[in-house]
Amino acid sequence: PPLPRPQLILADLDPEQDSDGPLRFDSRAALRFVHQTASEIPFIFISNMTGEEVAVEAIKLGATDYVRRSHLSRLPFAVRRAIDESWERGERQKIRHQLLSIQRIESFGLIAAEITHDLKNLLHPIQFTAHLIEEKYTDPKLLDMARIIRDSAERGIEMIGQVMNLFRTADRSPEPVDVAQIILDLADLVGAAFPEVQVTTRIAPALPPLHGRPHEIHQALLNLTMNARDAMRGRGQIEISAAPVTLDAGFFAHNEAAIPGPHLRLTLRDSGPGIPSDALPLLFETLFTTKPLGSGTGLGLISVATITHNHRGVVRAENLPEGGAAFHLYFPAAPAAKAISVQAPPIPDGAGRRLGIVVEEAALRSAFKEVLETYGYQITAVGSVAEALRELTPAEETKDGKPLDLVILDKDLPLIDGLEIARALQARNPAPILLLTADPDVKLDDTLRALGIRALLRRPFDTAGFFEAIDAALKKEK
Repeated sequence: PPLPRPQLILADLDPEQDSDGPLRFDSRAALRFVHQTASEIPFIFISNMTGEEVAVEAIKLGATDYVRRSHLSRLPFAVRRAIDESWERGERQKIRHQLLSIQRIESFGLIAAEITHDLKNLLHPIQFTAHLIEEKYTDPKLLDMARIIRDSAERGIEMIGQVMNLFRTADRSPEPVDVAQIILDLADLVGAAFPEVQVTTRIAPALPPLHGRPHEIHQALLNLTMNARDAMRGRGQIEISAAPVTLDAGFFAHNEAAIPGPHLRLTLRDSGPGIPSDALPLLFETLFTTKPLGSGTGLGLISVATITHNHRGVVRAENLPEGGAAFHLYFPAAPAAKAISVQAPPIPDGAGRRLGIVVEEAALRSAFKEVLETYGYQITAVGSVAEALRELTPAEETKDGKPLDLVILDKDLPLIDGLEIARALQARNPAPILLLTADPDVKLDDTLRALGIRALLRRPFDTAGFFEAIDAALKKEK
């Protein structure tokens, strides 16, 4: 069997033990070999020779340290220092690799965010055009095709929403979390992305309510899913389940905030090889990873633990008797809210109201215009700053002298922030503005209200949400 990898090498530098002959493998040759094959292993010379020139020669050769035989009492300290410095160098190297991995992930995130933005802009016109066909025509075959197109577009928009959840920041206000829907969406997303991973779900019919940040719960489950996939080498079974449980005070560790009572338990099981027993206590340590150097950041599980703790919950991990591993997230149940049945209101008639549209994408701008005109709105649609300032003019400069009732403005324009257009429009035509944005951090605060923005509509949205936002913005001006 191969010899275990040494943590340190000691070698004799005495001249009577060394030779420069071509066939002799002396301590100098050993040092050169170590530098070529395992440079991270510390190498200490021991010698009877005295004088500074010997120590200088040893260091020039690349040795970690030099100890004289007459001072062997210094050897334990030299060994300890060499091993500690080697460990620190190894840790720094790991951190460098992890930071590079994080940078690659950030770059991928930026690319993915741009792709989802472009896909969303492609799907919205398809969705609105299908809705328009359903409203204008009565041919059953045509309506069936329109419904298929609309359903496919809406499903695509839902998937984009799932991807966009990954890029949302953590400072959003807590809200009721639909855990069942998060699990089902994640199962669809993982199943589509990794066909060789079979994802099943098991959701109890009556889950306790959870109040928190949905995108963070989604992120925690996604991190566990990706870890499970890696453990199974890309092939195997994953089960995600949700169930109510009741925890007593004895369940919690001494360093955990004990909140006994009803909890929501989210569990992810995999069919992988399980967790090494020596790694179990370290799983949730920062930068700890069981993956090879350069292939893991050590941030996935600590992120899961942080998200769970931020929701006042606790995490448990275990190896399953039948094989594989399981992670359990326990969240204290929120007070139950009264269920309110809400029926979608009918789309109101535009009644000749004048709307301005500032959207750069021609297909989406055309789809908005066609749908809104179908419902009785008068539309002026533009796609640039110059057109907006020229066409969306004050009432006294228009042909009919009627002011705009509302401007629908896309904040996420490619060349300029929509807020700059809002500022320019307010100086020329102070009509109320409905702002479209995909940025979850944009909030309707006093700064936006000062620019005339009366309502926000976050992308992706459906046709009903589009008309509801228009109606809400118009009502705020009454």
